[in-house]
Amino acid sequence: MIDLSMLSLNDITPIQDTGYNCILDCKTIEDLLYYIYSFENPNISFEELHDKIIDYYILEANDECISNHLISVKNHINTFYDDENKLNIIINFISSPYGIEYLKSIFNTIKY
Repeated sequence: MIDLSMLSLNDITPIQDTGYNCILDCKTIEDLLYYIYSFENPNISFEELHDKIIDYYILEANDECISNHLISVKNHINTFYDDENKLNIIINFISSPYGIEYLKSIFNTIKY
């Protein structure tokens, strides 16, 4: 089996079921979680997947992607954000207890 862990997330080619041409097409955090999970070992832990999502935002996500993902969770974020702090806001959200529970609920839906 090919070890995808050494690839850049943008190097991963999509599987047919995702409907996305590349990871940057994911319009929501939910889509991103599903997309990344679809290329992983089905036994990946939530913590490992969570780390991959954070790495993606820090290392590879572009401004449009981050903006779209913030819009998808705007009802869960109680703060004003602008172009200069979008990355910090999304990282803080998905690292907060509430954001972790939000992502875990999606992960559990995908996994089971």
